[in-house]
Amino acid sequence: MQTPDAPSLNLAHATLLSGNALAALGAPPPANEDDRLAALHSYNILDTAPEPLYDDITAAAAQLCRTPMALISLIDQDRQWFKSRVGMQPAETPRDLAFCAHAILQPDQMMEVGDTFVDPRFARNALVTGGPQIRFYAGAPLLTSDGVALGTLCVLDRAPRTLSDAERTALQALARQVVTTIELRQAARLLEGDALRDPLTDLWNREGLEHMLEDAAPVAKLHGLAFVLIEIDGFKRLKLQFGSDAADATLVQAARCIETEPQEPGGVARIGAAHFCMVLPGADSAQALASVQRLQTTIAAACWPADTISITAGLVCVAPGEPLDSHVLMARARHALLGAARAGRNCVQRFDGWQTDR
Repeated sequence: MQTPDAPSLNLAHATLLSGNALAALGAPPPANEDDRLAALHSYNILDTAPEPLYDDITAAAAQLCRTPMALISLIDQDRQWFKSRVGMQPAETPRDLAFCAHAILQPDQMMEVGDTFVDPRFARNALVTGGPQIRFYAGAPLLTSDGVALGTLCVLDRAPRTLSDAERTALQALARQVVTTIELRQAARLLEGDALRDPLTDLWNREGLEHMLEDAAPVAKLHGLAFVLIEIDGFKRLKLQFGSDAADATLVQAARCIETEPQEPGGVARIGAAHFCMVLPGADSAQALASVQRLQTTIAAACWPADTISITAGLVCVAPGEPLDSHVLMARARHALLGAARAGRNCVQRFDGWQTDR
């Protein structure tokens, strides 16, 4: 879709205005500003790269409303940031200059300024008195399903004008499309996150372990990695003797203990009824052993829902630059864990090759 040509936006003198001058021009924050900012940040959209889906919407807005400029503007604490823009080069402006900061004060209706020269809110605005010399503005608030205005989809012109009823309807419909896109993408992220989480402990699950290893790969490439497979000793007996509720409570408490050891980008995953994986990026064998021993001390001293527990662990050390194949790591860790179990449990054994009993 072709869009109207427009010179780029020049904010050089706008950003040189004094703080007092800017404050005199800026809109007051909405009454729900804290909740609004929290909602905006929860979508993780600020400072993301341009995306064709959003660019198509701004292009359509400029085309349908016959304006040289169109923006998806998100109002952050001190700035308005443009997720998509037509006819402008800067990715953001100070919030005090933002027309959209005024538009979100009445989020249930579109704000239209037919001639900025005669509107006292904008007549002295640097974006009006200097480049890009905005004379017309229309912004449809981006109103979420929770009733929070994130910003606007807006169109701007260098000449006074008004939108037709059809253009207003189209702009509002496109604004709803922006919000739908934002919310659907957040929902997809949340669903993916839920799919990667163990519902009982809220740790990563087996699939989430793959993501954890991907995050740890850059550190592991330079400094190596330790991979620990942990088993809660006697868990089947505990469950039979004390019941499922006590067993689940034990698992949750154990998860909270284990997750205190790794530092990001490492972490912990639950991969079976009584098995946990701990990823320690940058840790060598001695550091990993010390981590497991601290964990054993913590567990021994804790008060448990049913009976006292202990843990047995298999340790795999990955050298810097060695591939992080989760299947290989699990196989080696299980082999080491089996050796620790045969040694009497409540201990840790490092993988040192595929020794077999004779």
